[in-house]
Amino acid sequence: MACGAALPIGHAHIIEREPPLFFHANSVTHSRCLNALFAGVDADLAVLCDYDMALVAKDWDELLADQLKRVAVIGSPYASDMPFTFKLPNDVAVSARRYQGKANCMFVAFAPRELKARTDRLCDFAALYGDPASIPLRFIANPIESRCFGLPIGAFLHLDTGMLLPQVIERHGLRQRILVRRVRNYTVLTSARFPDDYVPVLLPEEYFCDDTPLVVHFRKGASKSESEHFTREMFMRDVRVWIDALQNPARAAV
Repeated sequence: MACGAALPIGHAHIIEREPPLFFHANSVTHSRCLNALFAGVDADLAVLCDYDMALVAKDWDELLADQLKRVAVIGSPYASDMPFTFKLPNDVAVSARRYQGKANCMFVAFAPRELKARTDRLCDFAALYGDPASIPLRFIANPIESRCFGLPIGAFLHLDTGMLLPQVIERHGLRQRILVRRVRNYTVLTSARFPDDYVPVLLPEEYFCDDTPLVVHFRKGASKSESEHFTREMFMRDVRVWIDALQNPARAAV
């Protein structure tokens, strides 16, 4: 999205799109897409990420390859401040959060051969919650679930596309590296300015590996209007300026 570079396409997958007749239909489609990509990848290193993300670290591939010598998975975490309210039968409302402190499928890097030795799929969301009547909600009832999903016993878990990944990591004792999420106090996306009451789920994100910005996320790129405080064009311009400064440090210092 950010650089407009032409890339060779080695494989193409045609995925059935779930009709948008229920609120988690897009997650069902996303799950199918990720499984197709996971099944088809054959490389020493793989990166799966949302389409409105951009890698912004110099020699990012070498950085990830070096990290994957010590861990099995590198990934972005879910935000902790965005609960979702489920409206259940009998007018019962339940506040739930996505799993915490574990890699999700918005951005995940891994060594395919190592991960494929433990699982034949990256997601099982479509298989479990593809029925429109299903409710992607889980009660955290014991210490194993609490440790796996990073939520306390008694909490409700909002299940989403990447829900299988922390279970595979927990089941096989895999090591993971979680990127540090940052919003508002931006390093790369310097044009981003938002009022205090801006909807948190729409805030762009930066993810760091140690002190290095690794990947940035426009956030909800398919649904934001062009009247937003921070547009796609502003996102792409900031990314290009940042990458140009990395490649031409002398010019950036002038």
